[in-house]
Amino acid sequence: MKVKAALFGFVLLLCIAGCSSGTKAASSLTGKWTAQFPEPDKNAGIKEGDTSTQWTITFHKDGTFEEHASTKTMANMDRKVKGTFRQEGNRVILKGTAQISMDDGYKKTAQTEPSEMSLTIAEGKLVIENADLGNVVFKREGSRPTLEASSESAEVGDYSEAAKLIKDVEGMYGKLNSYADEGTFESSGSGFMAKEALFETRFQRPKLFRFTASAIENGKKYDTNAVWSDGSKSWIYMEMSGGSEERGIAAGLSTITVGTRTAPTLIPSLLMPSQFQRSELSRLFGGATMEPETKVDGKLCFVLKQNGVAGGTLWIEKSTLLIRKLVMSTGNAVTVYKPRPNATIPSSEFTFKAPK
Repeated sequence: MKVKAALFGFVLLLCIAGCSSGTKAASSLTGKWTAQFPEPDKNAGIKEGDTSTQWTITFHKDGTFEEHASTKTMANMDRKVKGTFRQEGNRVILKGTAQISMDDGYKKTAQTEPSEMSLTIAEGKLVIENADLGNVVFKREGSRPTLEASSESAEVGDYSEAAKLIKDVEGMYGKLNSYADEGTFESSGSGFMAKEALFETRFQRPKLFRFTASAIENGKKYDTNAVWSDGSKSWIYMEMSGGSEERGIAAGLSTITVGTRTAPTLIPSLLMPSQFQRSELSRLFGGATMEPETKVDGKLCFVLKQNGVAGGTLWIEKSTLLIRKLVMSTGNAVTVYKPRPNATIPSSEFTFKAPK
């Protein structure tokens, strides 16, 4: 059975990505660095000054590092990573192997998986730009030499081109009168993510909306989640909790547990930006670079590669600017969209009936 885990600490462990076999290590990095978290998420039940979630990285002079993250909120989760790091310009790249253990009081699990992470040097601190947690800042313990970017710059893609593409995509979705899609989600099944899931989106401007997702096991649906709006009110349904309740669209989508947070919120945040603080596209891929164009389902696509924590790659159809595919390194999550812009949608498709 999968359990709802809309907790800051859980998202932390899913989103941490660790380490990179490189050759250039910066001596100015040596020492222990501790995460300074952004303002706690009140919806997750995390209180100011809560020390139940901790995250540290220790860099050694020989180019190796150790990372440790743990949380003791609703479930006990622990992640330890060992590997190597290198510095490229103002970026620190880590790569290694993570050992993850979880205990929710019902079941204990343990797994080992590859881990990657990229941090940015800014004003003597290390910063991770993360779509789920916001910016996470690491500060070094004790007195150490000033941290500086290396003079050796990394080879990076065209950030300005990527930024323009993001704006164009946001503008295109903002002009659609209606939108429908069906899609699939696949992952490693780590944490509380489903290994397989199906979803669909329905939208009619100004605010008729429905998003439904169901996990799949042995060809059968289970753990159905839905968020829908009649234009004035919106609700969430979660099969595992056994009922529905009134909730905002953004808040409802962010608590759906079938996939990653990004999978259910990416498209709705483009269609209804007023319901979100900002689009998930710019939040997740604001620091992305352009990669060579490739095809998805026979459609030539622009490709954006995220350089921050958890990593991600996004395929955007070149001729229509519609999002076709999203891959996140967290849980090896792959989301594929089959979009239908300005589709004619019957009013009956904006209601939701719980499965029997």
